[in-house]
Amino acid sequence: MPERAAVIDVGTNSVKLLVAEKEKRGYQTLDEVVQVVRLGDGLQKSGVISETAAVRTAQAILTLTEKARAAGAENILAVGTAALRTAGNAAQFIGLVEEKTGVRIRVIDGDEEARLSFAAVNCIHEGTPVLMFDAGGGSTEFAFGANGCVMRRVSVPIGALTLFDSYLNAENELSFDALEKARAHVRRFLSRTDAMNIQTETAAKNFRLVGVGGTAAVLGAVSLALRHYDRRKIEGMALHLAEVRRQLSLYIGSTLETRKQIPGMPADRALIAPAGTLLVEQILSFFGKDEFLISTRGLRHGVMEELFFREQ
Repeated sequence: MPERAAVIDVGTNSVKLLVAEKEKRGYQTLDEVVQVVRLGDGLQKSGVISETAAVRTAQAILTLTEKARAAGAENILAVGTAALRTAGNAAQFIGLVEEKTGVRIRVIDGDEEARLSFAAVNCIHEGTPVLMFDAGGGSTEFAFGANGCVMRRVSVPIGALTLFDSYLNAENELSFDALEKARAHVRRFLSRTDAMNIQTETAAKNFRLVGVGGTAAVLGAVSLALRHYDRRKIEGMALHLAEVRRQLSLYIGSTLETRKQIPGMPADRALIAPAGTLLVEQILSFFGKDEFLISTRGLRHGVMEELFFREQ
């Protein structure tokens, strides 16, 4: 019987499932599901996962584990990232999930998250230096390298959901002033973190900037005004800084309901779309790039690669 496995990425904003079957060279994807759960809702201010967020996320993980088992997954791995690295009650949440699903979440540090996300992208761009970024909900990972070798990697504790909580959680219309304050914060934050080491490493070098994760995918979907999400149309597409800024301008004066009506905007991503878009804009500026390539792959794919081909 073919070897099948599942990986569940428990992020700060969403949980993602990948079910795959091992082949001689690589693996075949059998199913992928993303559910926005906002596990880190309010975490930055309270320091703990709220009961409401814990319950809805645990239920989503249960649904995904049942789906994985129904697909014949013999092994289910769950990895936790920024929210579970920082929450004071992370252990209680992990225990709740294990009780409900029988699966124990393994919390990985930021460096490991960056390495695994880079592994997922690097296999597509072998031979060309790549700077990968993943603007997640609670943190942003960067990794620079080529041919499977990571030369620099870092995780910085700023993400779309944390930026939303601090600056862009507008009850009514989102103001230009709020966006400017958030932009200044991200600029200062990047310049004071280990991201500067990667900026120095990549200066004057020819490399491809590749964005992974939900934020990058939403930018692509809105750019193409997709009526229905189709990862095949987004994978590998180049997105220019001018387009990122155009989308950012759409959010000035917008409400949650008006953002949901933007062509290509998934309804469950409209809440933090301004924060994610602003974060990507600042990443492009920080590294002096006019465009980046979108990859719909990410952490879960890197974990799956390692699960199936660790010895190689």
